[in-house]
Amino acid sequence: MKVNKLFEDNLKSIVKDILSTLENHQLGQMSDVYSNIEEKNNYAEGSIRWWGKWRVPAGEEDDGDYDWEELDKSSHKILNDEIKKFSNRYSKVKITYSIGEKNYIYIKVEKK
Repeated sequence: MKVNKLFEDNLKSIVKDILSTLENHQLGQMSDVYSNIEEKNNYAEGSIRWWGKWRVPAGEEDDGDYDWEELDKSSHKILNDEIKKFSNRYSKVKITYSIGEKNYIYIKVEKK
């Protein structure tokens, strides 16, 4: 799919597009997207919480409030696939994600 160059130059719009897609995904039914998207000169970053399936790492006690749960393998695969789709759509930017504390996923879009 071709993308309007003006849209591709607006990093914040790309982050919003990705977060909206994730939120509307089957695994996003319980998720919260945070509207505060950080924008700097060469990147924008936003977050989604509780997207996908999470688990307490082996060897850790599950007290119901563990802060560093891990995204399970099947959810990781789906997230990777979604990020690849957006990377192909927006070829002039670099799209990455990271997993954070308390079930957050951070999406970062940078100018190449």
